[in-house]
Amino acid sequence: MALTNSIPEKTIERLSEYRRTLLSCHKQGITHIFSHVLAGIHGITAVQVRRDLMLIGFSSD
Repeated sequence: MALTNSIPEKTIERLSEYRRTLLSCHKQGITHIFSHVLAGIHGITAVQVRRDLMLIGFSSD
């Protein structure tokens, strides 16, 4: 897949972790989450979360 060639492996690992977290939140009825909350769960910065998501073309308000 061409997408993975341009995304660093560490970013792909973090995206996978975000996905698991978001699926867990969804099961708990949580429909919205801030980047700083997701960052806190994973011990990184909100800036890193937003950069990772921008690499796959995701943006939100």
